[in-house]
Amino acid sequence: MQLINEKQKANHAINKHSKLLSVTHELEERNSTVEEKFTDLVQRNNSLQEREKSLSQDLEAVTKYGGKDSRTQILEKQVVALQAEVKRVQTSADISADQTRTLLARKDQKQKEIEQYKFALGEMEKQTNDKLTIGLLTQRLIEVQNRDIESNKLAEEFKLKLSQVYIFYFFKLTCLP
Repeated sequence: MQLINEKQKANHAINKHSKLLSVTHELEERNSTVEEKFTDLVQRNNSLQEREKSLSQDLEAVTKYGGKDSRTQILEKQVVALQAEVKRVQTSADISADQTRTLLARKDQKQKEIEQYKFALGEMEKQTNDKLTIGLLTQRLIEVQNRDIESNKLAEEFKLKLSQVYIFYFFKLTCLP
């Protein structure tokens, strides 16, 4: 009964282990996706920063050499719009970085949990094997004890029959003239 219980525990641990492996695989895939998005956002951010820098330089050149006020206003609006876009992209990049850190922390936690389950499973298998060995040895000991009891009974019966034979021959020898 205990062996069956131990096997059920081991099967449960194995199922839990495989489930954790699939969750870990899923988290790794999600982490990869987030990393790709993060890389894309960083590239976009860099591109927008370069564009902002270029527009700022253009704006400075226009104001130095005197240009139309409308051109300056247009460039200033573009700079403000690009700065807002850079902030939005930077915010998205920060959020992606936080999500990546969170996913990595979960992955590490799941990996530690998997290692604990592996260790527990190994211990259960070891205990189950020890209990199985003890059970088999106990069964063999009982079989040997039963055979010993039967052998002792047969030996007693044989002694009794042998003593009866001795008595029979003794009377036969003493009764014969």
